Amino acid sequence: MPRVRDKMVSSVVTIEPGTGVVDAAKRMIQEEKGPLPIVEGERPVAIVTDRDIIAHVVAEGRDPKSMTVRDIASQELVTIGPDEDISEARRLMDEHELDRILVVEDDRLVGIISEADLRSDEGPLGGVTGTVGGVTEPVRGVTDKVRGTKDKLLGGDKEKQR
Repeated sequence: MPRVRDKMVSSVVTIEPGTGVVDAAKRMIQEEKGPLPIVEGERPVAIVTDRDIIAHVVAEGRDPKSMTVRDIASQELVTIGPDEDISEARRLMDEHELDRILVVEDDRLVGIISEADLRSDEGPLGGVTGTVGGVTEPVRGVTDKVRGTKDKLLGGDKEKQR
């Protein structure tokens, strides 16, 4: 089975904890990235998403010019090592309802892996398993894919990191 390092993206766009929320939002747009890992040196300490900005700044009516990403980012990181099996990355994403996780080696951010990276070599029915005839058991993967597609169409993502 392939390893995480075989599928991860190693060129990760990061920001520092003191970065202003407005600058982070601009960076997300410029780089076309939803989540931005927050690093101190090369060590990931948090992650900020577009959803964090909406939920913790816009929805709460706070002034984005007076806030840093440290104020709104999730400190609880879900990480995986580059030599782990791809199946472990899938399991972690499912368990934590995330569409991407950080790849860390020796406390250093070395990449990021997403659901799309994991599906890149699957056919159009990749991830669909279970009994087809007389479908009596839930078909694993379909519900999450539909939910994820709906979230993306509605402009959100299913990351629960706040």
